[in-house]
Amino acid sequence: MSDDTSMDMSRSVPRPASTALWKAAKPRLRRFLRPETAALAIAAAVLAAQLAVLTQGYYECDPNAYLMSGKQLVRKGTLRFDGSDIFRFHEHMWVEPQPNVIYAKYPPGYPLLLGIAWLAGGDRAMFWVSPIAGAVGLFASFLLMRKVASPWLAVAGALLLAVNPMLTLYNGYMLTHAASYAVAALGMVCLWNWIEKGGVWRAMTTGLLFGFGPCVRYTDALIFLAVPAAIVFRAARLAKEKSVARALADLAVEAAAMAAGAFVCLAPLMIHHTYAFGSPFRTGYDLSGEQSAFSRDWLRNNMPQLLHDLNDIALPVVFPLAMVGWFLMILKRRREWLLLFLWAAPMLIVYGAYYWAPPHSGTCYVRFQTSAVPAYVCACVFCLDSLLTEKWPRRLVPLWILFLVLAVGGKDAWGNLTGRRYAKQLETAARECSSKLPEDAVIFADPPMSDYLQTVADFTVYRNEMFNPAYGTRLREPPRGSEPMRQMDRSLRLASTFTNDYGKLSQMQKDLAASWLQKGRAVAFVIGKGSARHYGPLFGPEYKWTLLASWQSPCNWPYWAQRKPEWELYRLEKTLDGSP
Repeated sequence: MSDDTSMDMSRSVPRPASTALWKAAKPRLRRFLRPETAALAIAAAVLAAQLAVLTQGYYECDPNAYLMSGKQLVRKGTLRFDGSDIFRFHEHMWVEPQPNVIYAKYPPGYPLLLGIAWLAGGDRAMFWVSPIAGAVGLFASFLLMRKVASPWLAVAGALLLAVNPMLTLYNGYMLTHAASYAVAALGMVCLWNWIEKGGVWRAMTTGLLFGFGPCVRYTDALIFLAVPAAIVFRAARLAKEKSVARALADLAVEAAAMAAGAFVCLAPLMIHHTYAFGSPFRTGYDLSGEQSAFSRDWLRNNMPQLLHDLNDIALPVVFPLAMVGWFLMILKRRREWLLLFLWAAPMLIVYGAYYWAPPHSGTCYVRFQTSAVPAYVCACVFCLDSLLTEKWPRRLVPLWILFLVLAVGGKDAWGNLTGRRYAKQLETAARECSSKLPEDAVIFADPPMSDYLQTVADFTVYRNEMFNPAYGTRLREPPRGSEPMRQMDRSLRLASTFTNDYGKLSQMQKDLAASWLQKGRAVAFVIGKGSARHYGPLFGPEYKWTLLASWQSPCNWPYWAQRKPEWELYRLEKTLDGSP
């Protein structure tokens, strides 16, 4: 047999079935393994991880104002609280624009999101808002990065965001930062699309998102600084496609649509300010003195710390690459550079000039830059895309970036994701109270429980520390260290009530508890183990103390202490005959 014959016979041998199946499935697999699919998978994984470790609690009193305001808004249609009970609303989040009228000093956008979540799924659903917003912000950031770099490098950027320590913390926490990040990223995606494709609806959607930004965080209004540049870029594109008259007409219509979209969100915000604080441009922060707490002196003092925190805490590895990326953008992509710069730089300058910059506080200060994080990551991936032009290095870069970021920030990211023990102790206390008490119970609680027990029910909570002479003394003093500013005229009015006379304060607490018992409300105490020995003689033999639950904290408290405190839940009841 000749060689030609053998060759023909080899060609006629049928291929294995597996090979044929692979050949048939390969196009479908390629369609599935797209950058968009990968980015969606990363966002879904981030959301799943956050929900898996979801803790129905928090570490500070600020989230309580958002939570209570959200419920108040959807239940009663107002953000106003009755301040006639002088024993409530003492924390720095609350302001009193009129006698006995209380508002949270924060904008209403985030409480609105929490309220909608509460209507959809109850108290626990309110804690889903930040994780969902974080996932949305991640995918929106991917869409932005895809406009300045190759699609798979944009996926690498999404991986980078997924393991970012700061985002990992605040994407699972009941503060505004995750929502701010999502709204800003989505708004910039829409703005970018409007520049490239135009359209009334794209312009209006951009306006809606940009307008909703200040409703979540007031300083997110700074993103509007990118709009004039975007209008110029859109005008230049229209001038190439149409006559001058037609281009100007289209631009005017689209700009009006964008303004209308922003007005839809900003008008209710201005109405709220006017109704609550007396002026469209006066916020709750003005009553505490924080609205004007910016200065060049603070900028000079704080900027080194802010840049250090961006490089070391918020964006390890990314920040220096972003600076190089911005420089390269000036040389190659000036339009994109200007949009990103107008997004990130104003936020950096404004918070650099802010009074509240506690040193050595981890993410507490640099977290104010969260909404601008996508701008830095876009510049970072552009830097890598510009420096890597060969095919195989380009394919390996995503894995290299992931390895580098995991090596630098992965440990902190994992710790922020799983190390929520301080919130866990508050979740445990709230769960014990909700299982043993009616939902309208009145609770006197020791710190830190006193600000956190509304997370699963509508308890009326009082702070036991109010009935200590040192409490009134602190109210008379200005903030110290990293304490935020508060409404001083309200603090001084409260201080006049809370005297230095321990006997009077104890009687005030006893009378307050008795008044609630007379109204038929359950009264309980969440106190440290053994503290009931103090309260028994204070209330006297006509009251009965019933231990309902006891538990040990899952973490040290205070955080620097070498002990896990034990807590007890007591119900206070009045005896019929006055016997103990």
